Amino acid sequence: MTRTLTLLFALAASTILPLAARAENAPSQLIEHSHIIAPYTVGAYQWKESQFNAQKLSAGAGFTYQHSRHPELRISVFVYPAGLGADKATLEFGMQEFHAGLQQAQQLGITTRITEESAFDLPYSLVDGKENEKTGSNANDPFLAVLARWKIPGQRLLMEQTHNGMALHSAGYLFYRSLYFYKVRVSAPKDGMESAAFNQLADDVARSLVPAITVINVGDCGKQNTIYLPKDGEPEEIAISMSEQLLAMQGRNCSAKLEAQQLREKMRNADVIRIDFPANAWSEQ
Repeated sequence: MTRTLTLLFALAASTILPLAARAENAPSQLIEHSHIIAPYTVGAYQWKESQFNAQKLSAGAGFTYQHSRHPELRISVFVYPAGLGADKATLEFGMQEFHAGLQQAQQLGITTRITEESAFDLPYSLVDGKENEKTGSNANDPFLAVLARWKIPGQRLLMEQTHNGMALHSAGYLFYRSLYFYKVRVSAPKDGMESAAFNQLADDVARSLVPAITVINVGDCGKQNTIYLPKDGEPEEIAISMSEQLLAMQGRNCSAKLEAQQLREKMRNADVIRIDFPANAWSEQ
């Protein structure tokens, strides 16, 4: 039987946010609380401020960054609950919301013309802000071989926007990571910057900030640690299957219990926002 998890928080007074989360034997309280950890410095990017409204938990947290050499870039990263589901289906659901948000922006006087929409996956080896030097170094190691091709699934929108008469370069990205959506928005005035230069900078924003901003989840999602082995599988097939399932577990970043020392180490030189979900926030349908 397939079950759908629904996060019971209103984006608006009469709006319920359904999650594209489908899993067998889904837990009753998928996430009890999450810590969203945004480093103050990520390469050329400096944290400026954060936004969080405890009355709108489904909106998650927002972070503003500034590029040290390109202060004209407006950079925002929004991290909000997505749920547990297949990567492709969950991302497709998130993109529907993304497009709906662009349509709503028309009411605020922001006109948008999408010039390109494409997949924009990130190598999982970028997690922790740097490439894993071991990936691909041992072709005979099944885990490293799987890690080398493991991706953070994402989509990219390249856009032209007009706001209050100003023409803007604009790019939007959506990723599914650690049971959350990561939405990245980058814009800059068209005057003084070519499209190709802006697109390259915007891509670097996503490649830098999405792997660096971490979500640590605590709840029943941390108890889902069963690995299923192929029946009568060959040793290599079994090793690959185990590696894929281990990476999927690791990617959820879930713990049944979080040690204080572990959290303190993560919190150094970072802005941390904790989201506490009330009982029965995650339900089965």
